[in-house]
Amino acid sequence: MAAVQREVFTARAAVVRALQVATSTSGDPALGDVTAGVAGVERLDAIAERLHGLLKRAST
Repeated sequence: MAAVQREVFTARAAVVRALQVATSTSGDPALGDVTAGVAGVERLDAIAERLHGLLKRAST
């Protein structure tokens, strides 16, 4: 589970970087693309939070 959690954080970082590039280089990013990216980051955060809870329970 810890490995999966690290993969989720890696994926989240990649999505955030892609959003930063999209918003800094295009000048006028498509709102739908940014909204979808933000939703993706929020989903990854929720998954990471669930994994964190599972890991805490498993270690006790």
